[in-house]
Amino acid sequence: MSAVLPATTLAFSGELLGSIDAGEVNAQQLQQQLSTGSAIISPSDDPTGAVDALAAQAASSQASTWATNASDGLSRLGLANSVLNQVLGQISELQQSVQSVSSANFSPAGMAALAQQVQGIGQSILANANTSYEGYALFGGTSGVTEAYSSAGAYLGNNVVPTRTVGPGTQLPAGASGSSVFGSGASGLFGVINQTVADLQAGNTNAVLSTDLPAINSWYDQVQASAAQVGAYYDQMQAALEQAQSTAQTLADQASNITAVNLPKVATELSLQNSTLQSALYALAQVVPPSLLQYLP
Repeated sequence: MSAVLPATTLAFSGELLGSIDAGEVNAQQLQQQLSTGSAIISPSDDPTGAVDALAAQAASSQASTWATNASDGLSRLGLANSVLNQVLGQISELQQSVQSVSSANFSPAGMAALAQQVQGIGQSILANANTSYEGYALFGGTSGVTEAYSSAGAYLGNNVVPTRTVGPGTQLPAGASGSSVFGSGASGLFGVINQTVADLQAGNTNAVLSTDLPAINSWYDQVQASAAQVGAYYDQMQAALEQAQSTAQTLADQASNITAVNLPKVATELSLQNSTLQSALYALAQVVPPSLLQYLP
């Protein structure tokens, strides 16, 4: 004959079972918080906190993108600055070579040798003007060309200075167009060098000293000014990079703080919850005969 539990005992047992079920759910949530380090396992745990955390994470991601853009801009500007400093040294060498015409009575062979020397320096400058960055001409503007200048010194790019977005509505220059640095055509630096070579080959020392050399001096000043401008752009980009990195970290910390678990507190709560569960199970065992526990829902 099966034992029948009193109604009051069944009611109390049901309450205990309900308490045990709720306690197990709570213990599971606390365990997840300890293992993940997050107080918000699902949005329903804290709808407001979840929204705030997602917003902070999205803003941090955007700031990280700005930092990446600024870092790329900094690389471009650093390379441009290095190249322009090399070019200044090459133009200085060019000036010295051309000036030597006034200190010696060159023979036709000597003039031809000097012309070849000037031409070689010009080719070195041209190679620097065609410096590549990630497969594209560094001084080609935004044209996407692989070379900024042809072998004859004609400019192949456009006059649009590349920029990088480094903040909300903020774009900074990330380079310089070749036409603003080296010019183009007969009046550009390469046109002047080509004319100097031609005048040396023709033995026209008057043109070399009265026209070509002043033009070369003028282009030295122009490249020097461009190098200074690129240097100023570099400083601005560096400041933007630091700001973007700081913003990204601050927002990431903010998102983490919203969801972060107070580990000592949760560990204590989990310990208390486990103790409560054990007490409830013990109480249930005292109320319900062991042989009937299997029939309880």
